[in-house]
Amino acid sequence: MHEWYQLTIAEVLKELKTSLQGLTNAQVLLMQKEFGKNVLQEAKQKSEFAILIGQFKDAMIITLMLAVIISFFVDEHTDPFVTLAILIGNEWIGFCQENNAKEAMRMLQKMAAQ
Repeated sequence: MHEWYQLTIAEVLKELKTSLQGLTNAQVLLMQKEFGKNVLQEAKQKSEFAILIGQFKDAMIITLMLAVIISFFVDEHTDPFVTLAILIGNEWIGFCQENNAKEAMRMLQKMAAQ
């Protein structure tokens, strides 16, 4: 089969079994039975706690957390506090961005439903 843009209007109408007036109600019902309704799938939303915990799953973050723990055990106190502060700041920014993205997706889905 050719690409859709290479077909004439008559060929497209024949291929899709429709007319210039669009689908009939009977065709719509048949296609809904075959393919389902034309709606967006509702994605499972992560809780805020799951988003926060997810921020700590990166290998680099885990490595830095281990370095902080080891630094405390060897009586080094300045570096681990600085590293820990940077890690917490980084994780907070990541959490806020992911949470805002989740909220934006929810709003877009709400707008699409209208």
